[in-house]
Formats: sequence, C-alpha cells, structure tokens
Amino acid sequence: MSLGLNQNVEINGETYHIQIEDKEKAKFLEVRVYIEGRIIFQKRHSYEHLLMDKGGGENSQSAVQEELKRLFCLTKAAIERGKIAK
Repeated sequence: MSLGLNQNVEINGETYHIQIEDKEKAKFLEVRVYIEGRIIFQKRHSYEHLLMDKGGGENSQSAVQEELKRLFCLTKAAIERGKIAK
C-alpha cells in the first residue's frame, strides 16, 4: 500500500505545499515543496534500511509511515529556518 501526504503550511505569509509520496517499488519517499504550483525543492529519501530492520509486514509499513511524518516535520522546519525558500 502506497503512503503519501499533501499539506499546505503557511510560513511568513507564504503558502508552501509539502507533498511526500511513497515510491514503494523503488523503496524511497519523494519530498517536494511547491509555491504557487512551482517546485522549489525536491529530494528522494531511501527507506530500504527500515524494511530490513523491521522484517516486513505491518511493522515495516508502520516504520515507513513514521519516516514520512518525520520527513514532513524536517521539511517544515527547514522552510521555517529559511533553508528552503523561493
């Protein structure tokens, strides 16, 4: 089951759209940040190590979901600190 997240966050008067998609077959999460429909940041984050650590099944899916949430928080913090900007 593919996981994902799409959320708008307003920071310093700008609306940023954070999108994180699970590219399940390739075993990575793709993070994109948009402003006004334009991609301003994109990064791929492998989670293959999580699958090996958890041994598959629901534990692995839960670990990927937690990694997705962690990436969202890190991305939002990077925007707030000015590390990701238009």
